[in-house]
Amino acid sequence: MLISIAIPSLEVDVLKGEWSHALANKDGTARLLSVMQYDSAYQFGDVVRYGTHDEIEGRYQALDIVTPGEYVLHRVYGLDATPEQSMKFTDAMREQDLHIEVWSLTVRAADETPKTRPLRAGLALQPGMDLLEALLRLRHGARIAGVSAWCPTLSAKAGDRVGLQRDLTNIRRHHIAVAG
Repeated sequence: MLISIAIPSLEVDVLKGEWSHALANKDGTARLLSVMQYDSAYQFGDVVRYGTHDEIEGRYQALDIVTPGEYVLHRVYGLDATPEQSMKFTDAMREQDLHIEVWSLTVRAADETPKTRPLRAGLALQPGMDLLEALLRLRHGARIAGVSAWCPTLSAKAGDRVGLQRDLTNIRRHHIAVAG
């Protein structure tokens, strides 16, 4: 069964904060299906124990991590993209067998009208995946969607020094704040 789970955060009010879709098991655990923010203790693929949410009926709250998902998260940055381009990018990445969540599309206030906004996303990679291949798939997916996508941590780990310089140059040129 697919459920929504509130993810605890030190900086975010749980009622307004991060929510994840999760696949619930009969034993009171669930596997997270959303990519959380970079510094979150909870990540895509984690199996969590959950309980009922005290303040929102029909929603649940993550209590603790039972089994870590063991995925590696990379931040992806880009220029302004429309919601349609962001969805096309998500679909293109799915076709490339990569899991990405475009935060600039999914993380917004409930009353906010979707509009063009800077592309920010989380790319979850399985351990042992060929990083250069993942980087090439990311770039291909971005081309298909017509968006810019820079991922300096993946470029660096894949050993693509030219790509890393290009990513960093574009991020600086467009005054994009990079989270630590």
